[in-house]
Amino acid sequence: MPIKRDQITENRLIHPGEILAQELKERGIKQSEFAEELLMAYSQLNEIIKGKRSISADLAIILDAALGIPAVFWTNLQAKYDLEVALVKKTNLEKADLIRWKKQIKQWIAFSYFKEEQVLIDLREKDEQKIKEIFKVNQIEDIPKVIEAGNYSRFRKSEFFVTDPINLTSWIKYIEYLSEKEQVRDFTLENQNELILKLKKILMGTHVVEKTRKQLADFGIIFIYKGKPEKVPVDGMAFHNGKNPVIALTGRYKRIDNFAFTLFHELGHIYLHIKNKKNVEPFIDNLENKQAQTGLEEAQANEYAQKNLIPEDKWQKIKDSYHFDDVSINRFAQEIGVPAAIIRGRLCNEYLVSYKASTTIEYAIY
Repeated sequence: MPIKRDQITENRLIHPGEILAQELKERGIKQSEFAEELLMAYSQLNEIIKGKRSISADLAIILDAALGIPAVFWTNLQAKYDLEVALVKKTNLEKADLIRWKKQIKQWIAFSYFKEEQVLIDLREKDEQKIKEIFKVNQIEDIPKVIEAGNYSRFRKSEFFVTDPINLTSWIKYIEYLSEKEQVRDFTLENQNELILKLKKILMGTHVVEKTRKQLADFGIIFIYKGKPEKVPVDGMAFHNGKNPVIALTGRYKRIDNFAFTLFHELGHIYLHIKNKKNVEPFIDNLENKQAQTGLEEAQANEYAQKNLIPEDKWQKIKDSYHFDDVSINRFAQEIGVPAAIIRGRLCNEYLVSYKASTTIEYAIY
């Protein structure tokens, strides 16, 4: 049916030439005859109908006279169509710009990791600003300089563990960025023993990670538990962010013994080496890398973790018992006040028990 004045709507977002063609068809008017009526060349009308030419305000007035459809209908239809075309073009340009930007930025940052962490949300302006904040650069092109400058001499690489310097720097800078968002109490070297006792008690319960974070915050230490990118063989890191000491764990193995030892190892770096020093280079630890554990500071942090998790006299008693079955390990764990997995983990680390041996001892972090 032909369009009547009281049936006109403004919800059509197709080219007005298509509407005109449909209207002529409904009224049984040939395009050639209509062009002649409008004193217009047929080719010109045909271009309008095919969407190659716009309906101008002048033509809208003529169509009003010829068809009885208000000129404003045609001008509104044309304006909406033009806007839709512009939006599509803008969207395509933005998509192309985002694709090009991603291709560039993937060479400089741990792109997949930041996507998983929802740091990047596929809005270039916001993504670029966030990355500049994380890497502390004024322009994105300066990131390669940050990667190159990231020597991290305390992080010792090993031929057995492949390390991607871009991913490593991305993780470190992200942890530093996250630490700056945290607010905790002022740190002091006092009450160290009290903190250790409270942390050991937390290890025995549930919600270990969150309770550890809150407990450390009460003692002025920022705690971040954050996964890592690929090819970053790191268990933990300790540093001072200018306001407070920071401990970051990756949870690489999702085991309570690994969590506890890494936590206390980094705590050793805080109390033995970092203290309140703000310009100490970060300690970045791969505790499986035996080559990295031979230095004095790492040996001291290892000893700190061992002695504070299991007192030396208690450990000697366990070793002298020669009973390394699950029942004995659980009994020792209750006596010392740590999860049985921590005792078994150390026995395995000292090759007194094999990790492959069957056990009922639970290693999961609750």
